[in-house]
Amino acid sequence: MCETVDYLKTHYQENPLFKYFNQQEFDYFLSLTETVEYEANQIIFHKGQEARGFFLILKGKIRVQREKEAEKPKVLADIEAPTVLGEMGLMAKRVRTSTALCLEPSTVLFFNKQKYLELLEKNDLMAFKLSHNVGTIVGEKMEAMNVAMMDMRAKFKEFTQFKASLFSDWNF
Repeated sequence: MCETVDYLKTHYQENPLFKYFNQQEFDYFLSLTETVEYEANQIIFHKGQEARGFFLILKGKIRVQREKEAEKPKVLADIEAPTVLGEMGLMAKRVRTSTALCLEPSTVLFFNKQKYLELLEKNDLMAFKLSHNVGTIVGEKMEAMNVAMMDMRAKFKEFTQFKASLFSDWNF
């Protein structure tokens, strides 16, 4: 578990967000972030809110959920340190598609999107490495979602076949 910035400083190479980073680039990245502490049940961001950057969870557990009026929130994921949160907001101009709620006291590093865009304008190598790594993380998440969707589809097809068999083989 990644509980502090000090721990991250000595283990950053284990985190896919920092693949290809050297020590100088990692230290520069850290200098551009803000450490934020949240209490249990505190919202990090709301669905529909403008994405101003992304978060690296250092400590705690965060629930990502989608809310609809007059309905109980739908849990999309419960994530723990060390995980990236809200990375899609870095790569595209968009609003948050879900709400992030702290399930326990949590510590995150916040990386501002405006700083990222300024680094890209300057052709900063660290920003390009970060782009590559975030893209890889997003791709891996999409692949996992595709596998889950295909599994659900197969189970639905199996259920549909079972249901058809049940109604054709049995007279009710």
